[in-house]
Formats: sequence, C-alpha cells, structure tokens
Amino acid sequence: MRNEISAVLSDRGICHLQYDKCNKISGKTVTIDRCFSQCLLVQLHHQREERKGGICVRYVVLVSHGTFAPGLHSVLKMLGGGDREDVLSASMEDGMGADAFVERFGQTIAGIKDTDEIILLADIIGGSPLTNALDVLSQKGLLEKTMAFGGMNLPMALTAAMMKDAMDLESLKVSLIQESQNAIQKMQLDAGDGEEAEI
Repeated sequence: MRNEISAVLSDRGICHLQYDKCNKISGKTVTIDRCFSQCLLVQLHHQREERKGGICVRYVVLVSHGTFAPGLHSVLKMLGGGDREDVLSASMEDGMGADAFVERFGQTIAGIKDTDEIILLADIIGGSPLTNALDVLSQKGLLEKTMAFGGMNLPMALTAAMMKDAMDLESLKVSLIQESQNAIQKMQLDAGDGEEAEI
C-alpha cells in the first residue's frame, strides 16, 4: 500500500514530506487529491507574491453589460480564496452612458501600472463595455500589455484568476479558450423508466 501511495504522490509531484505535513496541519489523514490541491494553492500563492515583488502584476479585469461582471467577480471570490487585488470588475449598468462607464472603468484600473499586464474578459466582442475599456487602456498606454477575450463564462474567468501566474501568456490564451468552450455542453438527463409520475 505504501508503494502505491508513493507512486501516486510521485505522479502528482508530491513528496511524502509534503503529504505528512498536510496531515499534520489538518490534524487528520487527508486524501492525496486534497494534499495536491493544498500544495497547488500554496504554489500559486508564492508565484503571485513573487510576481508582485518583481517587475509586474498580472491583472484579470472583467467588463460587461448589466451586473454580469460584478456577479461573476463575486463567484470568483467565493471559489478562488476571497477578495484579491489582482482581480477587478466594472459594468455598464442599465441606463448608464458611455462616459459614466469610462469614468468607472478608469477608477477600477487606476492602480494598474505601465509595467503590469492585463487579461481583459468581456461578455461580448464589439460590445460597448469592451470597446470603451480598450479605448481607456489605449489612452493610458496599457493596450500593448493587454490580452482581451469576449464571451467570458465562469470556467474562463476561474482559469484566468487561478492560473494566470502559473503560465506564459500564450499557454494561458489557449487554456482560457479551451476551458470556456469545453464548459458548453448539453447535459444528458435521465428520464427514468418512462413511467408517468403520479399526481
């Protein structure tokens, strides 16, 4: 059994010292997958801190019509470890003009420096939030540091937030598109034995 565990740990890049430490911290035996998840989160945290202390920070910025972007942002907080300075959002709400959105977006990205990088996710290509956001980024000289996508969904945003510091931009671009596309599937429903339910 010990050899089998060793093989699985090695396959996941986890040593016994890490595994034993996971058990010690939790106070109980943890699964190998749980240990792997803990180690991955720690690794990503260290990579973010190294990037912050280095040349640039890589930001994820969400923009949309309505409340889609802030709503998606709230889900990222729930699934991705709470509020983060490197994940931002701005939306063009019902009745808001372009000038008001431009002002809001400008305030949202005020802390981004010209040495930083931006992953801009929008609800739709060609929509006002995305086009106006790109105009603002251009005026601030940040367009060359920006990689923009339309058609954002939760898998795309979650991948961007969790993996942006673990990949180069080209690999991240491929991953974002694949994850967003793979998430769009028809769910197969079990219709049971076909008998009508009693009312």
